[in-house]
Amino acid sequence: MKFRCLIVDDEPLAQEVLVKFIALVPSLSLVQKCDNALEALQVLHSEKIDVLFTDIKMPELSGLQLARSLSSAPKIILTTAFSEYALEGFDLGVTDYLMKPFSFERFLLAVNRAVGGKDPRDTAAPPPAPAAEPEFLFFKVDRRVVKVALADVLYLQGYGNYVKIHLRGARTLVATDKMTNVEKLLTGATFMRVHKSYIVALAHISEYDHASLAVEGVTLPIGDVYRKGFMETMKAQANG
Repeated sequence: MKFRCLIVDDEPLAQEVLVKFIALVPSLSLVQKCDNALEALQVLHSEKIDVLFTDIKMPELSGLQLARSLSSAPKIILTTAFSEYALEGFDLGVTDYLMKPFSFERFLLAVNRAVGGKDPRDTAAPPPAPAAEPEFLFFKVDRRVVKVALADVLYLQGYGNYVKIHLRGARTLVATDKMTNVEKLLTGATFMRVHKSYIVALAHISEYDHASLAVEGVTLPIGDVYRKGFMETMKAQANG
């Protein structure tokens, strides 16, 4: 399925960047790009929009005023060069805040936070449990954007600005991203960071002790900083 996007920005170059980035993500579809918030309001009243990318400082009506005016808002990602509006933006419940100029990797992180593997148009579905992981994430792999089902992930291994994703079936992907970024998106009870270099899918752990754990025959270390939290989590799961 495609998540329908709307761009609102009075700078043509900023629009071009977002158009390019949206086109690189297979599950995103650009509905329209608008030069101002008043034009965007007309689109929002006539089209179903899932993700709204809006600048803040615009003539007549700002991006923040636009967000406040929406009774049933899509996921909102602010794009701006002015960091002083960040707190006000998050008070309005925006999904993310992109500081111009932003990279494709940072854009992808915001998109992952917005779509979260769920269809935001499915209002009949029950609300997700707090701090639950999405069903999938997008990763930049070479020159492609790859959709990865988290149910297939065994563990993730960090290498500086890269993350090696180990999947079921002895498959691996090397994504351009940092472990800290990925960890922010995996905040529920399914995955856990057990070492500065490893995030593990708890369901795939076959055995463990205080120093290490095993995932499908691969032994991974447990870092000192993460040991207490890991042991408490495993004990809680065992007690059910």
